[in-house]
Amino acid sequence: MRHWVVLLALAASCLPAADKYFVYESEHFELITDGPRGRAQNVLAHFERVRSFFETMLNLRAPILKPRIVMFNNEKDYQDHAGNKNTAAYYIGLPQRDYIAMSPAMTEAARRTAVHEYIHLLVHYSDMRVPIWLNEGIAELYSNVEQVKKSIRVGTPIAGHVYLIRNSWIPLAEVTSADHQSKLYNRREHMGPFYGISWALTHMLSLDQRYRPGFRKLSDAMTAGATSEEAFQQVYQKSITQVEADLKAYIEGSRVNVVNFDIQFEKVDEKVEPRQVTDYEWGVATADLLGASHRADQAAARLEALTNMAAQRPEAWESLALIRWRAGQSGSWEAFQKARSLGSEHPHLAFWAGQFGKDSGVVRESLARTLEKYPDYAEARLRLSGSYLKDGDPAKAFAQATLIKKIHPALVGWYFPVYIQAAYYSGKVAEARAAADQFARVANKKDKALAEEMRLLAAKDPRKTASQPARIVESRAGLATQFEEFVVEEPPPVPLSFLSGTLVELQCGEPASLHIQSGEAVVKLAIDDPKNLQLAGAAGGMGELQCGAQKRPVKLGYMPGQQRADGAAGIARTIEFLP
Repeated sequence: MRHWVVLLALAASCLPAADKYFVYESEHFELITDGPRGRAQNVLAHFERVRSFFETMLNLRAPILKPRIVMFNNEKDYQDHAGNKNTAAYYIGLPQRDYIAMSPAMTEAARRTAVHEYIHLLVHYSDMRVPIWLNEGIAELYSNVEQVKKSIRVGTPIAGHVYLIRNSWIPLAEVTSADHQSKLYNRREHMGPFYGISWALTHMLSLDQRYRPGFRKLSDAMTAGATSEEAFQQVYQKSITQVEADLKAYIEGSRVNVVNFDIQFEKVDEKVEPRQVTDYEWGVATADLLGASHRADQAAARLEALTNMAAQRPEAWESLALIRWRAGQSGSWEAFQKARSLGSEHPHLAFWAGQFGKDSGVVRESLARTLEKYPDYAEARLRLSGSYLKDGDPAKAFAQATLIKKIHPALVGWYFPVYIQAAYYSGKVAEARAAADQFARVANKKDKALAEEMRLLAAKDPRKTASQPARIVESRAGLATQFEEFVVEEPPPVPLSFLSGTLVELQCGEPASLHIQSGEAVVKLAIDDPKNLQLAGAAGGMGELQCGAQKRPVKLGYMPGQQRADGAAGIARTIEFLP
């Protein structure tokens, strides 16, 4: 995850033709592309399957608007947007909505990268607020999740990571303490090992039997504010030095765990029919990506051209308001008002309008209209409640706060201060004190001082307290990452090829070799060092090799082009035992 620069500089007048762009909309996603129908349908179905799996794994908070996948058919067009030649996809959470941009590459590595980026989105909407290493580690661990017969497999080794971290180790204390400003995280030469060690550590913590039982407690501890080192000690009674020693042994071992979940991907519609997209719609989507790159001037120029192209449509005005505001440009309020006059129903535009507009009455009216259509948009209702509270109308603030029936853990630090103050200053002292007690129980480490402040306020005699609320706190843990960008930098590629068949023999001489029946041929692969061969098993998570005759279905990853005198076609690097 790190910030990047988009290099697109298309003139606003050079908009693409409207006869080759389509939108495919499934239950949870919107995909817009200028590419082939079959590929779009395949990608959309894959995202839906992966989402169905994670719905059972994470406490998901559904986005108000469906994430938009922009899939380019031309590599240059994608590179112009991505500005990063080492990634096949990226995720960015914008004020407008969540975006995943994808290159036209459909290799296994590209597919894995796209899933990695989607997992960032899921973590963003879950109750997990974890350090960078775990965020990246989770995304990498689950990036190659796959269905194997009637099970879903997690943990298949990623050969590139194993190869890289064995040769480029970084002290674990540096990895676990990295943040967005860390040199480790922002220096290009360290990105590969950082991702690899994050993947390996998450793999061990979540799949190794010594650590797996405490993994959820570990993430909960860090979500609550503990450092990684504190969480290791708290959950496992181990120092970071001890964890690092275990991790090195885990990676140097000749086998790793995989887990087969006894569930299957949800059946989804693999043939979603598209609708044709105008150059207006494609232009707004790509302008959003351009604006995300901090090229706000060019994005604004494109959007202004689009407002002239379709004068009665609000979408370009919506994006223009948000891009201008984010870039610190003037005209955000005017663009918001124009979009509103054209009937805009964009929920996030209403939510952010208070940040670039001074007319609280207009903002409240827009929020109220949004909440009629999106009644479960808790952040918008909190903002409406807070607006009433700031303007000295705690009764209306309390009325709005009581309509929020479910609070995601990410919003705890925002919800309780609003509710407690609205209740207290509207004369609902008992409700304020009960909420203050609850806030004190559930507040994370970061919000403990705020919870104590609210408890002290609620305990006071309201007859002796000024009628003006103490302060409004928008502790938006869930929205704080709204402007962060997640990009996975692929480690230097390990030139692996893959072969599926039946393992018929393991010869344990010097050198050892594997013999695989593939079709009519028997392929021999050398084992240069047992420590360099990564094993992944079937049910139960372990795979083992014994010398002699075999009869086991396998999938081998090997380095080709290493023909040797003994007839080996390559050097084996990974072996996966199939059920």
